[in-house]
Amino acid sequence: MKIRTRLRHPATLFFSLSFVIAILSWIANSYGASAINPHDGSDIIVQSMLSAEGARWMLRNVFVNFSSFRPLGLVLIGLLGLGITMHSGFVDALFRKLLGKNPNRSLVIICVIVAGMLANIIGDVGYIFLLPISAKMFHTVKLPPIAGVITSYVSLACAYSANIMLATMDPILANTTMQALAQANIISYTVTPLSNYFFMAVSVPVLTVVIYITTVKYLIPQCTTRNKLGSITLPSQGDMLSNSEKGSASLATYESRALRITGVVAALYIFVLCLATFLPNGFLRGVDGSILRSPLIQSALFLIIFGLGLCGIVYGFTVGHYHNDRDILQGMGYYGQLISQYVVLIFFASMMIAVMTYTQLGEYLTVSSADWIEGFKLGTIPTLFMFVLYVAIINLLMGSASVKWALMAYIFIPYFANRGLDPALVQCAYRIGDSATNGITPFFYYLPLVIVLVRQYQPTITTIHIINYLWRYILAILAVWLLMLGVWVICM
Repeated sequence: MKIRTRLRHPATLFFSLSFVIAILSWIANSYGASAINPHDGSDIIVQSMLSAEGARWMLRNVFVNFSSFRPLGLVLIGLLGLGITMHSGFVDALFRKLLGKNPNRSLVIICVIVAGMLANIIGDVGYIFLLPISAKMFHTVKLPPIAGVITSYVSLACAYSANIMLATMDPILANTTMQALAQANIISYTVTPLSNYFFMAVSVPVLTVVIYITTVKYLIPQCTTRNKLGSITLPSQGDMLSNSEKGSASLATYESRALRITGVVAALYIFVLCLATFLPNGFLRGVDGSILRSPLIQSALFLIIFGLGLCGIVYGFTVGHYHNDRDILQGMGYYGQLISQYVVLIFFASMMIAVMTYTQLGEYLTVSSADWIEGFKLGTIPTLFMFVLYVAIINLLMGSASVKWALMAYIFIPYFANRGLDPALVQCAYRIGDSATNGITPFFYYLPLVIVLVRQYQPTITTIHIINYLWRYILAILAVWLLMLGVWVICM
């Protein structure tokens, strides 16, 4: 897939999409486009962004739309803590210690893929930490850092539902499915957070192989051709999976000593967190003594950021890179240029998402196009496959998995249940379609972060280039997941 057209800055793309959405909303509103919400029976009316009321709404909410962009605070604070670990040299030394003198590049790629899928256990934290760390890890073993960002991003976003443990989305989707069954008066089925567990657990090793092969065969050669990183020696296609001849530089004695001291401090920090959590009067427990609704869960991201920053500070002072508070503050600004680019990009991205939300165009298209799937007179498995593809396309218009399912469940759960299909399988099919195209939807909250991270290494890269990196992954993941789903249905 060659990109021959003149490409613009990613912010321009977000602005252009906002304008396109506004035009479409005006056209749809002119024709009185509306639908019935299958959940509560309310009207979904497409609102014109080009009307006087639409203009007033946008002017009143410019600052709110920007400041309420969901990952803004998480990303900014996360990069402050991560910046210290990078600036102090802690991450570099840790990787050289763990990878050794002759790192196995295949193992590094596999570790990044598996870490990406497992990171979904703790929600969106993986995007903030794993993406830049994967770039650093690939760089350490003489692989293109861009490939590290893309590989981890695919594992996080496009293989989102695959996991060997329950993730945050499992109980949310199961609860919506049960509500849809109750509304349709279907009592013969029960869906729990564990209903999709075995399918998604089996998906982990299968998708690891799929992502690994795609990374090795297509992504790394593609990134190697595009990247020009100065003094960094990138491998040729013939030896990109062989161990580096020089390997990672050995750790000096003082660096090894600093890592040991940092490890002790990290262990103490974890021990203090455990005491504050499990002691009867621990301050990380909820006021009612519970763990689920407690400062530990609500502040998990900050506790991780603080722990990483603490490790970076201890390592920096021990190794002699840091001498005073000014050095620490300089480390917090390590990602300063990236943060400024990110803020500019999300200004336009947040406006685009706000326009889509106000117009209700996504909800209207989701509900009104559902009849197209229900009109198919094919067998159960082909219809289920069409449903997966339908979800994958709708996912390009709506980013939130729970919001989409809150609309689709009340349509498709009764439809497939009346055809004798277990709602757990329908929910599983939804998760496949919703996950596979996550990486390329412009409404995905973490796409701007991926763009600015990649542009650190190749400033001319645009959103179209990133899609060019991702489309093979999406097709491969969809194909393999659909095959697994078909086998699963037959076996049941």
